Amino acid sequence: VKRDDGPSLTVAGQTVGSVRYMAPEQVCGERELDGRCDLYALGCLLTEMLAGRPPFESTDPMVVFQQHVEAPPPRLANIAPGVPGTLDELVQRLLAKDNADRPPNAAAVRRALAAIAARPDGEPGPLDALLRGAPIAIAPMPPRPM
Repeated sequence: VKRDDGPSLTVAGQTVGSVRYMAPEQVCGERELDGRCDLYALGCLLTEMLAGRPPFESTDPMVVFQQHVEAPPPRLANIAPGVPGTLDELVQRLLAKDNADRPPNAAAVRRALAAIAARPDGEPGPLDALLRGAPIAIAPMPPRPM
């Protein structure tokens, strides 16, 4: 007995993803995608975690898609006061429209986040050096009084 389960979930050549987290190159249907799409999604997720809202909002998914492609992402400094400047800059880099302007890989983002978390002022030094994988000296945090 042949059973018809209705339309398949995906179709060859079809773009699939969450509206809130899709990188511009996914929205535009580019075929050559890499891990920098995931880094863009991480930037969206970090914005949502730190500001309580995604970087782009609308009740119309097509408007959100257009914003991912064309609108500049909001600065965390404007929507989540108190976020360290280097974290704001990192999120801006993650949300770059051109994937070549994003960090090269997740390891570079991990290094940058670790350096930001290791400093009480949240300012680890030149972010470009961190994202390129250059070594950077981070002073240990002083012990906290008990």
